[in-house]
Amino acid sequence: MIQRKKILFIHESLDGGGAEKVFVDMLARFDRRSYDITLLLLFGGGTHTQSLPEDIRVITLWTGKHRGLRWLRWHFLATRDVMLRQAVCRALEGKYFDTIVSFLEGPALKAHSFVLDCAKRNATWVHANLETNHWSSYMFADTDSEAAVYIKMDAIAFVSEGARDAFKRQFGISERLHIVHNIIDTPVIRQKAAEPLDEVSGKRPVIINVGRLEVQKRQDRLLHVVSILKQRGLDFEVWLLGTGRLEKDLKSLALRLGVSDRVRFLGFQSNPYKFMRAATLFLLTSDTEGWPTVVCEALSVGLPVVSTRVTGAEELLGGGIGVLTGLEPEEIAAAVEPLLGDYAALARMRDNALHRASEFDPEAVLSQIYSLI
Repeated sequence: MIQRKKILFIHESLDGGGAEKVFVDMLARFDRRSYDITLLLLFGGGTHTQSLPEDIRVITLWTGKHRGLRWLRWHFLATRDVMLRQAVCRALEGKYFDTIVSFLEGPALKAHSFVLDCAKRNATWVHANLETNHWSSYMFADTDSEAAVYIKMDAIAFVSEGARDAFKRQFGISERLHIVHNIIDTPVIRQKAAEPLDEVSGKRPVIINVGRLEVQKRQDRLLHVVSILKQRGLDFEVWLLGTGRLEKDLKSLALRLGVSDRVRFLGFQSNPYKFMRAATLFLLTSDTEGWPTVVCEALSVGLPVVSTRVTGAEELLGGGIGVLTGLEPEEIAAAVEPLLGDYAALARMRDNALHRASEFDPEAVLSQIYSLI
């Protein structure tokens, strides 16, 4: 009988967006014959918890979201590290693994730093461009102390070349770096996209955006684009899928801009792909990304994509696969406007999207992950 390797994954929570979804999708495909998997969650609950495979052994430090408690633990610096170290070491006392993997920057990496000696091998994932979006910095005293943890890793995986190159500039680390793109399960995405959709309304072109309603996603920029296009007399509507801290602010901004009649806030959807299938165009207006999984998902259903020129999008959409723009609403509007009525151009973009999606290979990505761990 084959001795299964014991793997511990560390993640902050399953509440959130692309990285969390990629994570549970990866676990669903993981080879159970060769690997015995344990998941350490710093916080329980979350929108993706229901998608977690039932056979995964889960250890949760703090149950529920506990927003206020989480804020204290992460920002009351005098006690935060002591509390986290004690909680992690208590939860893993007496346990030893072949490999420990922290699947995200920030809190997961910090927790990992306390139990490096509990495994033969340690690996970590970076999902963001930490040069333009150094969101994880609040977990460390300074950049040097964060770099000191990364240096101890046997492998550091990045979701894109851009994220890796930004990391090298940020931390001055150039060894044991690997590119591992997120798993995109195109057949499953297309199967879910084929499910019926009741929310289709009218025959107007639909611009869709899927993602957390958070600062870096810049849906406020998208609303300004909507305002410009509306003023130019274009007939269309926008579907915003997702929830987040900025939902109330974005709805207020839509009112102030006079575009509430064009924008539908559809909240979190467990199956966003059927909405993508019914849309005309996907519009990403982020300030920063590491590897925009949602763009891969749009390409998988043949949905034309217009995106700001962020890390990952350039790799995915270059060579005419999609349209890349700057950050100014006027420039984005100028890219979107001619497409809304150009059915021939949209058809070409759909063909290009499907061709690009044909290159996504979940099994090849899993092989890379197995090699790393």
